[in-house]
Amino acid sequence: PLGFAYFPDGAHADVDELEPGIVPPGSSSTCDTTMSCPAPMYYVDDRYLGTYSNNADLLAVTENQDNFGLDDYEPKFFHPIPEWAGYGTFHVFLKFDADTDYNKDIFYFCHIHELMTGRIKLLRNDEPIQEEDMPEIDYDYENPTGHDAVCGTYGLNDFQLPHDECPQQFVCDVPEGNSGLAQFSQCIDSMNCAMM
Repeated sequence: PLGFAYFPDGAHADVDELEPGIVPPGSSSTCDTTMSCPAPMYYVDDRYLGTYSNNADLLAVTENQDNFGLDDYEPKFFHPIPEWAGYGTFHVFLKFDADTDYNKDIFYFCHIHELMTGRIKLLRNDEPIQEEDMPEIDYDYENPTGHDAVCGTYGLNDFQLPHDECPQQFVCDVPEGNSGLAQFSQCIDSMNCAMM
């Protein structure tokens, strides 16, 4: 489940997340006194899972509500995939007011998996409010090459078949002449080999 924070890695790094009672760092806002600071609003289908709102386009703006739906949204991602998929379409909405004096980037992250953060540039009049990447992310992303780049993976280059520790194939009966399916099956073969 997608989370949002003022610094990389959010909850995993024990830094301020976007929540109704957390003033954006460096902002002069007093939104913490009314629990109206920018925070995500989590939905499943058209059903909002919280009570807080700073977005009148979705729900009347509230004060002194701190439930933005995450506590009902996040646990569902631990359920088995068929059960999870049956819940509906998951959505998250986030709004910063146009007149905010917050002038840095924010970050998205996965609440379950660590080191999967990404930068979000806030815009004003279709221009970034800050050109520099601030705050910095203090680690580099892995850049896939070769087989990994083709498969959209990382760490599988050394597990292409044939491989001494794996069977000759995992995916059977790939039709000849279907190059896309053949490439996909090679990726699956590598994933399976890596897990052996």
